[in-house]
Amino acid sequence: MPVFQKNYLLIFVFLITQGLVSIIGGLVFAANPGENFIFPGVSVNGADVGGLTKEQAFKKLEQNIGRKLKSACLVLRYEDREWVFSYDQLGFRPDIRATVDKALKIGHTKNIFTDALEMFRVRRQKRELSIEYTVDELKLKNIQAGIISEINIPAKNASIDIDGSRLKINPEEPGKSYQLPVNNAKIRAALGRLQVAPVRLEVSEVRPRYTRSDLEGIEESIGLGITAFSLQNREQAENIRLAVQELNGKLIRPGEDFSFNQAIGPVIREESYRHPSVGIDGRLDRGSGAGSQVASTLYQAALYAGLQVKERHPHTVAPDYIPSGQDAAVAYGRLDLKFENNTRNPVYIYAKVKDNHIVVNLLGVRKKGQTIQLVTEQTATTLPSGLVGFKARVYRIFYDNGLEGRRELISEDDYAPEQFLKV
Repeated sequence: MPVFQKNYLLIFVFLITQGLVSIIGGLVFAANPGENFIFPGVSVNGADVGGLTKEQAFKKLEQNIGRKLKSACLVLRYEDREWVFSYDQLGFRPDIRATVDKALKIGHTKNIFTDALEMFRVRRQKRELSIEYTVDELKLKNIQAGIISEINIPAKNASIDIDGSRLKINPEEPGKSYQLPVNNAKIRAALGRLQVAPVRLEVSEVRPRYTRSDLEGIEESIGLGITAFSLQNREQAENIRLAVQELNGKLIRPGEDFSFNQAIGPVIREESYRHPSVGIDGRLDRGSGAGSQVASTLYQAALYAGLQVKERHPHTVAPDYIPSGQDAAVAYGRLDLKFENNTRNPVYIYAKVKDNHIVVNLLGVRKKGQTIQLVTEQTATTLPSGLVGFKARVYRIFYDNGLEGRRELISEDDYAPEQFLKV
């Protein structure tokens, strides 16, 4: 037999022998009636507890972990920033008893063959355990909340500013988002290992919804709405500012529907927006709310832009800040203003508060030679309540190069007289 074949045979026999020795040893160990021993090869945070009894392992870990905790710190790192917290700041408490119990469960299944195989694996591959512990969840939450406030940066969509008659496109800016579930798991794992090395925090990039390329086709104003409000009512003025700020910068792509309530959400704090006063036929009885005035200004702009209105509600009494029939009552979760961008190009909402005026400018691409006019017809009408009010019919007229192309009836609304509110 060649020498190299003899060598391979000897190696093979040696490995088989070692395996049998380990298995036999495991069988002998597993057959030991004392289940209070930890399998050899098991360690906890670098401390070998294999072959120890429950009490021996407890004392060893108590000393080992207690010594490490005196100088232990949790170090969190992101880029060039670092946060260091003592374990006391986290309300960290090691549970050594539970850790020893976990170590004892390895290989003690009451099945002698399963336990023998497990011991073989543990002896060959070793088994490193982390300590069991508890932590003050509120402290850990607050610590991460503080880091989140330092790291998180909201993404900025590309936006448009109006400079005289020119449109200026501002590029988008990506944001940053602290990955809470991932980092929470990494922190807890590091605590269980009494990890000395810094935990490198996971932070993802947040992509803006609108980019410069989304806005580059926008050329001009296609619809303008303007209404005035009183600065004396500070709460209403602040709610108008909040609503306009939330509305500004929204982009409606071709074929998309726009919802005022969805865009503004519950940002407006006014009572009439959430719990409106109801008048005739379930309609809002007044038009003084900030939400409704901002919506009405937007509705006026949408009419002039030629957009297709899908939902709009009039007030019971016509508000005085906008022509009759051009108002839009909104109530969060109940009454909404919705319209569709039925053009071939994106429509950008440019909304600002200038002094005591709400200005909503819809920017897009107007059909060449087309202009739009709104015409309101008012006639007296008797309401079911017996009060004499008026009916407002709003027509939208499309002109092509100065000639009337088509006329459409937009709305036909009955309004109660002003004294209705005093009845």
